[in-house]
Amino acid sequence: MSRQSNRLGGVFERFLWGSRLIMLVAVLTSVLLALGPLYLAVVDATRVVGILTDYADPSLGSKEATYLRNEAVASTVSTIDGFLITAILLIFAFGIYVLFIGDT
Repeated sequence: MSRQSNRLGGVFERFLWGSRLIMLVAVLTSVLLALGPLYLAVVDATRVVGILTDYADPSLGSKEATYLRNEAVASTVSTIDGFLITAILLIFAFGIYVLFIGDT
C-alpha cells in the first residue's frame, strides 16, 4: 500500500510540476501586451515633442500658447502612463516567470 501511494504521489508531483508551464501563457501574453502601451507611449512622446516645438514659437498669441501648454501637459501625462503600464506588465511577466517557471 505504501509503495503504491508513493508511486501515485510521484506521478501527481510530476503532473503538478509540469502544469506550471501553463503559466508560460500568462508570461508570453503579458510581454506581448506590454508592446501595445509601449508603442502608444512612444507615439505620444513624439507628439509631445511636436507640441513643444510649436509652443516655442514666439509669435503665438496667449490663447494658442495656453492651448498648446494644456495639450503638452495632457500628452506628457498620457505618455508617462503608457510607460508605467508597460513597466507593470513586464514586472508582472517577470514575477510570474520567477514564481512558477524558474527552477530555483
